[in-house]
Amino acid sequence: MLNFLAGVSVVVGGVFGSLFIASVEELSGWMVAFSAGAFLFLSASELIPEMLKEDDRGRAVIQLAILVLGMLTIYSLGFVFPHE
Repeated sequence: MLNFLAGVSVVVGGVFGSLFIASVEELSGWMVAFSAGAFLFLSASELIPEMLKEDDRGRAVIQLAILVLGMLTIYSLGFVFPHE
């Protein structure tokens, strides 16, 4: 139940942030940092324990590799689309 509430709070925070980003532009860095932290929390609390329960080690390694590849993709997009 706690993880569900955390997921709902991330969505509500994202909607709230997108609606009011123009009026609170100086807080946009904090909002991005909060969103990134929420993503890391959800991936660490939901995805990694599920991978540890996996009996097939090969499949768990593939899942972990895909998770890391997703994080690297997000990081590399910062180079493709630089911010000023």
